Amino acid sequence: MIDGNQLREEFGRYLAEHKATRWGMDAALMHVCKIAYDAGRADGPCQSVCADPCTVKPKEHDGQHPYVRSMRGCGHGVLFTDYCRDCEIVSVQEQYRNAIRTVQRCRNELRRLGVKVPGQTS
Repeated sequence: MIDGNQLREEFGRYLAEHKATRWGMDAALMHVCKIAYDAGRADGPCQSVCADPCTVKPKEHDGQHPYVRSMRGCGHGVLFTDYCRDCEIVSVQEQYRNAIRTVQRCRNELRRLGVKVPGQTS
């Protein structure tokens, strides 16, 4: 996991090394964005704290399903008037990923402010 302070330092370092370039600030921003992107890909798709990786997979969403094309249902073959378990799984997984990102963002901000992070032992 990458820390916001590391990105800030790398941004400053890159900017100082490339101060003569015309688009130095844009280049420095893209540089740290690439670092953050690569670190996120290296961390893997699931940032859960559970012992077992996620095993529940929803059915594939078919964008060409007749229900989707007629705007009557989802790509899992379920009408909008009926409950679709697979759509629910996708929604909850997305909420979970967003919650993890929020916790990581808050933790990094607390560290930046010098506050002891809850659950930190040292």
